Amino acid sequence: MPELHNNTVDPLFDHFVSSVVASVVRGESLPQTYALAERMGPACVLPAIDPDADREQQLILFRTLARAIADQTPRPELGYDTRKQARPGRNDRCDCGSGRKYKQCCGPLEHGAPVERMNLLPHVLKQMPRKRWGELADSAIDPQMVAATAFEMLAADDAVAVVALLEPWFKGEAPIPAARELMLDALLDAFGALARPRKK
Repeated sequence: MPELHNNTVDPLFDHFVSSVVASVVRGESLPQTYALAERMGPACVLPAIDPDADREQQLILFRTLARAIADQTPRPELGYDTRKQARPGRNDRCDCGSGRKYKQCCGPLEHGAPVERMNLLPHVLKQMPRKRWGELADSAIDPQMVAATAFEMLAADDAVAVVALLEPWFKGEAPIPAARELMLDALLDAFGALARPRKK
């Protein structure tokens, strides 16, 4: 199975991530996404870290996580590619609105955020009707991310969702690229789980 982080280690943190992804997919501005993260952070993020942290440091953490999630969210309007958010210069005012220099505010926490390499595609799919999942085929999405999502669905016994996600990738008679082999494995497993041997 592809090596992408499991999205369900902590349900509260997973809810935080899912809510931020939803904000990004809806096209909300970064300040709006920051505000959402600041509202949700105390209940969803603090239980996993030091609840006695200074309030200002908490807000910085929530905003940094929100930006990192926004950076890694596959965006439908970009053909499911990701887009890194612009950063202020080291000595510029931080764009979070604190009034402090970026290097003294959100900058130091930018590296090593706990969402790095996290598979955010399942959270994106929650925001879309299944009839649109076919858009992913031949888009800019990372095939490894799609395969990891399919295996998560299989682990949750949702073979129907796997078929909806992956079948559009295998239309026609063209040779199957190596990058799609894991997806094909997941699709065949889903057909097997659904007792559809002819599809297999």
